Amino acid sequence: MTIALAESLGSDVFRWGIDLFNHGYYWEAHEAWEPLWHAAKRSTQHRLFFKGLILLAAAGVKIREGKQVAAVCHATRAAALFRQVVTVPSRLRELDEASSGSLLKKPVMLCPCRTPLNASATTGS
Repeated sequence: MTIALAESLGSDVFRWGIDLFNHGYYWEAHEAWEPLWHAAKRSTQHRLFFKGLILLAAAGVKIREGKQVAAVCHATRAAALFRQVVTVPSRLRELDEASSGSLLKKPVMLCPCRTPLNASATTGS
């Protein structure tokens, strides 16, 4: 089964994973996103994005377990995947234009510190 990128990002499963992550349920968020990752057979960008989310959730689990080195490892791997997502020819940009620019400008809460990240902001790291 292949799920369209627009469908997966707008799905209840994806949103449920975000809610779980934002409330500190990192393992459960990983479990919610894993089927979306497996279903993303044709989109490299899609697979990289979901794998990055899964690794970020794994980092949260390791933080809770007090395993700082493993948490840093997972978070570093997630960051590398997210950097790859922005270098792959972008379907997200096409989807963003189709949604009047709302996808990439909407703040996204997806970090253990609960600080909103602006999806369109770039960082120097």
